[in-house]
Amino acid sequence: MDTYVKKNYTKQLLKKFCLSLGFLLLTQWLFWFVDSDFFMVEGFGAYAGIIVGSIVYAIATTAIFLMPYAILMLIPTNFRIKKWYRFIANFFYIIGTLVSVMVNIIDIVYYRFTFRRMTSDIFDYLGVGGDFKELIPAFAKDFWPYVVLFVVIIVFLFIFNKRISAIPKKLKERRDYIRAALGSCGILAILILFICGGLLWKPINIESSTQYASVNNMALVVNTPFSIVKTFGKKQLQPVSYFNSEEELDNIFSPINIPDTNCCKILLPDSCKKSNVVIIVLESFSAEYMGCLNGGKESYTPFLDSLAKESLVFDGFSNGKRSIEAIPSVFAGIPSLMNDGFIASYYKNDKIKALPIILKDYGYYSAFFHGAYNGSMGFDVFAEKAGFCDYFGMNEFLEQSYATPNDRDNIWGIFDEPFLHFMAQKMNTFSQPFLTGIFTISSHHPYRLPEKYKGKFKKGMLPILEVVMYSDNALRLFFEEASKQNWYNNTLFIITGDHTAQGTSPANNNSFEAYKVPMIFYHPKNLQKGPAHKMMQQADVVPSVIDFLGIPAKSFAFGKSMFNPKNEPAHLSYSNGYYQLIRKSFLVKFNTKLVEVYDLEKDPLLKNNLIGKTENPIVHENENYLKAVIQQYNNRLISDRMFIDK
Repeated sequence: MDTYVKKNYTKQLLKKFCLSLGFLLLTQWLFWFVDSDFFMVEGFGAYAGIIVGSIVYAIATTAIFLMPYAILMLIPTNFRIKKWYRFIANFFYIIGTLVSVMVNIIDIVYYRFTFRRMTSDIFDYLGVGGDFKELIPAFAKDFWPYVVLFVVIIVFLFIFNKRISAIPKKLKERRDYIRAALGSCGILAILILFICGGLLWKPINIESSTQYASVNNMALVVNTPFSIVKTFGKKQLQPVSYFNSEEELDNIFSPINIPDTNCCKILLPDSCKKSNVVIIVLESFSAEYMGCLNGGKESYTPFLDSLAKESLVFDGFSNGKRSIEAIPSVFAGIPSLMNDGFIASYYKNDKIKALPIILKDYGYYSAFFHGAYNGSMGFDVFAEKAGFCDYFGMNEFLEQSYATPNDRDNIWGIFDEPFLHFMAQKMNTFSQPFLTGIFTISSHHPYRLPEKYKGKFKKGMLPILEVVMYSDNALRLFFEEASKQNWYNNTLFIITGDHTAQGTSPANNNSFEAYKVPMIFYHPKNLQKGPAHKMMQQADVVPSVIDFLGIPAKSFAFGKSMFNPKNEPAHLSYSNGYYQLIRKSFLVKFNTKLVEVYDLEKDPLLKNNLIGKTENPIVHENENYLKAVIQQYNNRLISDRMFIDK
């Protein structure tokens, strides 16, 4: 018989539970320490709430992941003393512990790119062409301390697990079975209580973490394995009815945009008819990296700064924190106001009428460029759905006679400079007018540069900044080449970022600053230049382009034309179960009710939550506006009406 038989088996189960819980809390609090710049925790009460909350959620997570092991070992049967049976049970214990710890460690790094805990949509992302198999070696190399940490945890888990392992007593008499069954039921009841978070009417979920911390600090309470489990299977939205009549709903917010054909008369001379449109979406470009947008701080974009002086520059906001969320926002006016990005969501097959489809009715050819391998993030499939006539990816680039192995970064795809040159060459063959969209890739981790540019650009306090300078230079070369072409002088260029990257200070990582991206409208013949002093979100691009061009076409978008003075600027986003709206100088966060309110003019750092402290009518107005957006968004996605009703 095994030499590590213990008399008190229940005590050994408790030790195993505490061992797994300890490893999970270690990684949870390490996350807090390493990523502290992304959070603002002030006061003893805030620290205490986060610590208590993280323990509650870690206990619940440990109970969830160890439940298969617990069930196997608590079944009142003598199979439990069999070596093969205990091997199977221990397999579930080891796997449950390591999986929960592993995803928590991964999010120490991944959170820096998404500003939210990983959810089950990570599996959908992989399903639409995620680049993880290329990125895993690069991430492992760049963040090797976390790989070492995981290996150390594995070693210690096996050592301590062997020391505390036990074999239950053999059940001989009927009363032994009854006693074991009652004991097992009691332990399982306690585990279920742990999963629920205590004696609560409703089990804890991601949103209930606000009992312990502010919405901005939820990630310090909720661990990643809990986030994945609680979002798994929740693929469908629920219909909502905040407003009973369609008329009342549309009066507050309607995604149907009526064009204002007079806008173009003050934007362009009469000689510019049917301007071409080039929309450039830059990977991970935060507004704070640009001297023209960061209030005169150090700049890493000398070319874009110079271009901005000849452009109409809006206060740009992304609608999401991931690349997969940006493209539907920019080209179809559909932000991801749900856990999944639209491209990977349950509703990805809904009918839409994106910008390429609208412009096609007015004689526009369209093409989408993406320097990554074909299929990456499902952009090729979405481009076809959005109505782009052609898609050009890495495969098409490599068919060119001038393509060389040095053009590849060996992680994502083609470096920005050669791919932008490829786009310029292709655009010379397009019939006018045309719409071109491009998504660049170089300014993304692992931030690789072509050999000839290593050491050429200044390094900032963040690794991304050197590569931002490379991408800015690639744009300079592209514009130099484009300016020599006959289509250039009648082309509208829109330059924005897909989402922000890590801020250079904690103040740039809050939920107001963390969405600020460039939004530059440049036309060589543009009659208006300089700061627009107006907010523009990605979802505003479609109706704004239509008004800029003077096209008399209605559009469907969860944004408005910022060239129509009647429209009030607004910014919509969604993260970790909470909707956020910025409008009329107030930022509000909403779940089933308002949970946070901030006056941005007085409190741009979001330190003073005004919920229950203000009677400003704008707050109630913004709440109704957000409710109307949610009702339009959910109900239209569910009923496949993300287009203009006939």
